[in-house]
Amino acid sequence: MISVNNEVPVVSVNLTPSNGQVPLTVNFSATATDSDGIAQFEWDFEGDGTFDQTTTTGTTSHIYNTEGSFQAQVRVTDNLGAVTILTIPTLEVNALAIGSPTVTLTASPSQGNPPLVVNLSAAATDPDGGTIDQYEWDVDGDGTYDQMTTTASLQTTYSAIGTFYPRVRVTDSGNQQAEDVTQVFVEPQLSLSVSIDTIDPANSETATVSTTLGGDTEISLVIEDRDGQRIRTLVPYTTRTAGSYDDVWNGTNDTGVTVTEGDYRAILRYRIDGVEQRFDLALTTGGSQSNPPRSRIPSSFSPLAGDPLDITFTLSRASEVTAFMGLYNTNTRLVTFLQRQPLGRGSHVVTWNGENSEGQLIEAPRNDRFLFGIFAYTLPDNAIYVRSGVHVSTVSASPSIFQPTQMMVSSPSVSSIAVELNRAGDVKLTINDTDSGATVATFTYTNLVAGNNTITWDGRDNSGNYVAPGTYRLGVRCRQ
Repeated sequence: MISVNNEVPVVSVNLTPSNGQVPLTVNFSATATDSDGIAQFEWDFEGDGTFDQTTTTGTTSHIYNTEGSFQAQVRVTDNLGAVTILTIPTLEVNALAIGSPTVTLTASPSQGNPPLVVNLSAAATDPDGGTIDQYEWDVDGDGTYDQMTTTASLQTTYSAIGTFYPRVRVTDSGNQQAEDVTQVFVEPQLSLSVSIDTIDPANSETATVSTTLGGDTEISLVIEDRDGQRIRTLVPYTTRTAGSYDDVWNGTNDTGVTVTEGDYRAILRYRIDGVEQRFDLALTTGGSQSNPPRSRIPSSFSPLAGDPLDITFTLSRASEVTAFMGLYNTNTRLVTFLQRQPLGRGSHVVTWNGENSEGQLIEAPRNDRFLFGIFAYTLPDNAIYVRSGVHVSTVSASPSIFQPTQMMVSSPSVSSIAVELNRAGDVKLTINDTDSGATVATFTYTNLVAGNNTITWDGRDNSGNYVAPGTYRLGVRCRQ
């Protein structure tokens, strides 16, 4: 099942004039965008919760005959019924007594990066020919007038991000007042980088997440897995002032346990106007394709003689890797070793025993040969790959031929399998018939040590019965 959310319309609206003596005619103009189209605009001119008028366009007008302050609002509905109601300070209407002054407030610039220096200008007139004696300024729109001047302009600086509604109140020589409000938007200015894209917590390696804030910002820095699930909170929500910050991640979750091997993302969450946003470099970085350098591939190999094909490749950056074996003269894949598999920077080995995807031994057709293909796609710039899993460094079996039912020195009854691990852990041994590719037995060995280990196979399946005479492939895989 596919669920598609109906997004609400994006609405902006302005009015003119916002103040004046009654009867006051105010013109409203709204714009709305929505992929489903706009069905209607509903207008509540008094802000009493009753929508007085419905239009199919975003323009209308209303006459205020009664003195007072009114917080108008508009409700916009798209063609599928999604609704946006917009109630903002710039929709405030002040219908004033006869003889009251009028004022229009403008901000320049009205939008920009912090610290944003804004010039506020008030254009005021008095219908009675009186003078404007004072200007009171509420620069952050919190309802408190912070400064009073006798001039019509004021310069102020906004250091925090978000939307602000500065306000001016003028008083004329007859002690009558008028006020107006405008909007200033201080844009987020953020950056994030990680010091290294691959760490191994067992070696006490850490990654430093560096962030820069252009203005005072309420932020939280988290580590998420590739599915977007939060794994670790490095910085809980707090307001940080403009500047640069370094926070260290050691590859553990919130409970102090080392995370499962894989790739993770450093995400800067922030709040603007009370709404949480995400700064995620995965949306804009990563995905650059390359062919990693690899070791020379020999012209032949002998998997049944304990000589499989080992191919070493090197990643200069943590990447997703696709590796496969095909044919030189035919565009096909015989077996896929890795399919967009995330891996850390450094050297990696692909081992092939000459089998196809069904586990059967194969040979290249006459006049053709095998072709190894590999592609790497860089992880995003905020990715950190954690090496925490158990990996097999080497594996070998001795003897390569044995008779499990014979208790003779010259014919050993078990195969000893040497397994070297990069760290302590568990392994799974899988026995496959090389002719059919079928799995005949699986065994789990726990608590192996870092370094050299020896496990054995006595030629029996999981039911305790001896397998049929033949050739079998032993595969060792670590359990994460």
